[in-house]
Amino acid sequence: MAQGAGEVEAGKILVDAYGDDSVVNDVAVFGLVVVPTPGVPAIEGILQLVKAAARVPADAELHCRVLFHPDARRKSPWAHLSDEDVWAAIEAVPRLFGRFGLGFHVGVVRKGLAPKELEDADGVPGMPLGDKQLLWFAFSSALLDLDVRPGFDRTRLWIDPDRTKVPFVGRRRQMRHVLGMKMFSNISGSTRQLQAEPIAGSKPPLLQVADVLAYTAAQALSGQALRDKDRYRKVFAAFHAHISESFPGDGPPPVDVPPIAAA
Repeated sequence: MAQGAGEVEAGKILVDAYGDDSVVNDVAVFGLVVVPTPGVPAIEGILQLVKAAARVPADAELHCRVLFHPDARRKSPWAHLSDEDVWAAIEAVPRLFGRFGLGFHVGVVRKGLAPKELEDADGVPGMPLGDKQLLWFAFSSALLDLDVRPGFDRTRLWIDPDRTKVPFVGRRRQMRHVLGMKMFSNISGSTRQLQAEPIAGSKPPLLQVADVLAYTAAQALSGQALRDKDRYRKVFAAFHAHISESFPGDGPPPVDVPPIAAA
């Protein structure tokens, strides 16, 4: 029988999700940028507009830890930018990408509310919960909405690979494997497991947008008085991201960003 107009071919990928993480003193964050798969080439073109406006080569990577640290920036293709030029480039990201119906999801762990370790349970080895381990919880929280819609079986996941080895459920694993571990749907009834795609060669460009989302989220959601906090809060607020929190406890939610003024 032919597919109806509203039906989707079984197993067809509908969205590509790009994820990256960021940690500051009191929060661990994972940011996820969700793009309808047919629109990926056009959305990658928007990233090139950001770079063209900043007068950097198309293959220059946009990484906040480089742009916001003068010593690192001086050794990069972004060396000619002033601090204000950097802010102009970063502020353009949510302004431009927010026009195209993308999904922005953030998982956050407030370290003060998280346990220091997990005990052995049901045959699963315990482990200390340092920054790297807490990122797995932030990662899992950011994925929750994708389990509901479009479902894990309709999602292709890309994460920025991190080869750092950390203790995780009984053995030392590279972070790219920790964050790339199979996630099984327990909400939507999907038959497909969600596992990060292997990356050989150049990384997908839209991971750079996830970098901006995660970095600004961590700075904005931190409870500490960090430098340029108000500017980070405004940039993060412009993403209109959906925030999910692990270990929420009884404290106030980690959503302290200003409202966006009407256009």
